[in-house]
Amino acid sequence: MEDFCQLSSRLTKDKYKGSYEECGKLLVPAGVLFYYRELGYTFEKLFPPCTGCRHYQLTPAYELLPATFVLSDDKEETVLSLGVEHSRLNRLDF
Repeated sequence: MEDFCQLSSRLTKDKYKGSYEECGKLLVPAGVLFYYRELGYTFEKLFPPCTGCRHYQLTPAYELLPATFVLSDDKEETVLSLGVEHSRLNRLDF
């Protein structure tokens, strides 16, 4: 989210005030170079070399595990809105 804040000149404290559509519109002018740069950075962040090992190996990709936290007070399923929805999303919304 901080990457999209930088692209939109938005303050980090306002990073969740937006929508997926706004993020998509920001990516078009940024082009493919931004995508590949960020993809490489994400790969390095998620899979850094394991320290303290006798040989090089990648650390477990725990951030890739799909998980849903059930909070009874929070009815939103996503941080950003998709269209006008934050919950009850289905495959037709994508």
